[in-house]
Formats: sequence, C-alpha cells, structure tokens
Amino acid sequence: MVVAEIKKNVFVLVRQKRIPVNKINYEFPSGMIDKGENSISAACREFYEETGYKILGRPKKLFTINCEPGRLTTKIYCYYSNRIIKKKGPEKAIKIHFLSKEEINKLILNEKFCNVSHVASFFKVIKVPTK
Repeated sequence: MVVAEIKKNVFVLVRQKRIPVNKINYEFPSGMIDKGENSISAACREFYEETGYKILGRPKKLFTINCEPGRLTTKIYCYYSNRIIKKKGPEKAIKIHFLSKEEINKLILNEKFCNVSHVASFFKVIKVPTK
C-alpha cells in the first residue's frame, strides 16, 4: 500500500466496489505481491497500475502489520511518498480522488473509508496521537 500526497495534506485515493462488503469503498492504492517481487516493488507497481502515477525515488516504509493475526497470515506493507508524477490514466473500474485529511476523516466517520489497515496508515501519516 502507498499513502501518497500529491501536495501538502492532499492524498491520492482510489474508489472501487468491494464485493465482500457490497459497497463502494475509498482506499489507498494497494495490491498483491507477485512471485519473485519484494514489497516495495509491488507497492510502486500497484500504485502505478491503479492510478497511472509513478512514484519518483524510493517511498518511505511506514510499517508492516498483520491484518488479522488470529486467523490469517496476510501482511500489509505500508509506504509513503510525496513525490509522484502522472504518466497515464487509471486502471479500468477505478476512480482516483485527491482528498484532504478533513475529507478523509469524514469518509472514515461515514464508513466509506473503512479498511482498517488503510485507516491505520492514514493516522500514522497525519500523526494522530496514540495516547
């Protein structure tokens, strides 16, 4: 996953239908790691495929977390970048949005940005106090 700022406090999100919850969800671009690929290459590739934006340089690693350690082995690798450039259009069926932190907070409260690993990543980037 890549949390990217296109400019100060304006983040790149994608919107797409998530079948398991049967609703449109806003989230940060993310995807699967292909065989033989490392997490940073996968994050950059998925960001480009979904948004059409290339990450310039190496994104900063924020953290790695297990999304559901009681039942799954899936790990989420979260990166951050504020250096991106548009190269092409977004992936089919994905809509790109450029939203402020206030707009994202409203989406969270309205259960439209509801993937817990994406919410945690957003809070990490905007430095929400944990105590």
